[in-house]
Parts: sequence; structure tokens; C-alpha cells
Amino acid sequence: MNTVVVGFDGSDESRDALALGAAVVQAFDADLVVAVVDEIHPFAWNFPKADERAAYLQTTLDQAAEQLGAQEFNAETLRGSVPECLEVLASNIAADLLVVGSTSLGELGRVFTGSVGDRLLAGAPCAVAIVPRGYADGAKSAPMRIGVGYDGEPEARVALSLAKEFAGLDGGALRLIAIVPTFEELIPGRISNTAPAYAAFVRNHLTAELEKAKAACMPAGDVTEVLIEGVADRVLVEQSEELDLLVLGSRGYGPIRRVFLGGVASKVIRSAACPVVITPRSAVASRREAHETDAGNVN
Repeated sequence: MNTVVVGFDGSDESRDALALGAAVVQAFDADLVVAVVDEIHPFAWNFPKADERAAYLQTTLDQAAEQLGAQEFNAETLRGSVPECLEVLASNIAADLLVVGSTSLGELGRVFTGSVGDRLLAGAPCAVAIVPRGYADGAKSAPMRIGVGYDGEPEARVALSLAKEFAGLDGGALRLIAIVPTFEELIPGRISNTAPAYAAFVRNHLTAELEKAKAACMPAGDVTEVLIEGVADRVLVEQSEELDLLVLGSRGYGPIRRVFLGGVASKVIRSAACPVVITPRSAVASRREAHETDAGNVN
């Protein structure tokens, strides 16, 4: 983790994002970039003057500096669409993580994406973290209880790679979470929507994948395996109650190295009790992994 970008506009939700971003960069000794976007519609009748726009940007950056205290950061002031500016900035500086707050309409203590988060989760060039409302009022230390949704697929392996980075911090714990879908009978006792043998196959497959993933994590700290039968998004939301961070792989059909949200993740980020990180859709999550892959060491 080298560079973290936080979208900041002075709102309580952006303060939540800054709290997580600040904790992450301190833990990884990474660079923190605070991005403030001057989003003004070109056809607005009361188009602010240049000095008013400059004053807004400076005031917002001052608020970020006050929250961060002595912690150093790089400031970026941009003009245009917030999600577009954040995407371009993250791409230009090869950011590893882009952090934004939840919408103010969501439940306190829960993640709920707004328009900016939704747009970033439909094409950001790096991992995206959505932070629950009220996060800044809680613990400010780096996330230590890390969960990752895992099924052995390439997207899940990318998520696992990032989760291992977080769990590799001193005292960090990693929880590998696999969900066996609930196979309900269409007519109880007579017609099932799947053969019982297939349900057993899925359970055995995920058990084997969890064992391989755990072996790949060793000896990096405390690693536990959780295999639960149920509805995937509900299980992950329940697990989030006991986590500091939940990492999920992108499951959309967008281009490689872009975040594209799948159905399960889109439901999880609307109810999770901890920050949720969605990793890019790629078998290679970062420049470091790309180098390892070229060297024949695929995670």
C-alpha cells in the first residue's frame, strides 16, 4: 500500500472517509492524498466567482488539515464531476486505494453508497473503500480484524491479496469467509432445485479452497476459516459486525483492473457495519502482484 486518496468535502461523511484513510496510511507508512473537487454546473445561474471558488477549496482543505492534526498529506484541488475527477486522479498517481464516505441518507453506523460511491464502484482504477456513517467518531487505529469473502475465484484471490496486506500488520487477524448457498426445495420432500450431491460438492469445494487460501497466508498472523450456509450478502453483513474491514472482489463484467460491482457486493455495501473495500476486477491487483506474476509467483 503506497498511496491512498480520500475524497473530502468537509461533510461528516467525508470526515469518516478521512479517518479511515489516515489510519491506513499511518499503518502502511503510505502517502495520503486529500482530494477536494470544485463541482460546479457550467449552466448554473449563480456561477461563483473565481475568488469564491478558491476560498471554498482552501476552507475545505483547512478542515481536512484540522482533522489530521500533525499528519502530513498532499492536497489536490480539482474541478468537475466528483467521481470523474477522483477516478482520473487515482489513475494518474497510481493510487492503491480510494476512500469515500457513505451517503448521509444511510443508517448511522452502516455503509450506504451515494451517487459518488456508486459511480466509483462502476469503474475506479483501484480498490475503493466505502466507510460507514459515524466512523470518525469511533476508533482511529488501523483496521486489525480483516474479513475477506472467498471462493477461490480470481476476483476473490485479488481480494485476499489486499486483505493479507492489512492482516499482515502487527496484531492483525484475517478471517476467510466462504458461503455455501442455501439450496431450498421447490416442493419439500419431492422436488429440489438442485441435487443434494451438488450441495455437498459445493461445500467440499469451498472447504478445499479455504484450506489452500489459509496455507497461502501462513505464517502471517492469525488466520481463521469460516464456512457458512446461507444467503451470501446476509452472511457477509452479519460477519461485518465483528470486523474492522471487509474486502470483496469485484464481480462485474467491466475491463481488467477496474472495479465493477456484482450483485452480492452491491447489497453488502448497503448494510455492512464496517468499511467495505471492493478490489479491481483483475487477476493482478497491483504493480507488486504484476511483478510477482511475471516472476511466476501467482497468488
